[in-house]
Amino acid sequence: MYSLPHQRCTSGGKAQAEDSQPTAAEDVRDYLARQGVESGDLVVEADSRTTYENILNCRQLFEAQGIRKIVLVTEAVHLHRAVG
Repeated sequence: MYSLPHQRCTSGGKAQAEDSQPTAAEDVRDYLARQGVESGDLVVEADSRTTYENILNCRQLFEAQGIRKIVLVTEAVHLHRAVG
């Protein structure tokens, strides 16, 4: 049986800087909070604008915390870019 870490990283910024809507990362953070995930268990990466930037920015966050293994959760339409 695998033990999942308690920390979650939500990732996804704004496609266009002038967009006033919350980022994808913020939307997922808010959803997880409503589901009972503690705010201290959430890391939000909201600066990326592309899948490649998602990966780079999250990797920096993970490395800074000594995280070497992750569980990736994504939408099927994005999967080929996420693992590519």
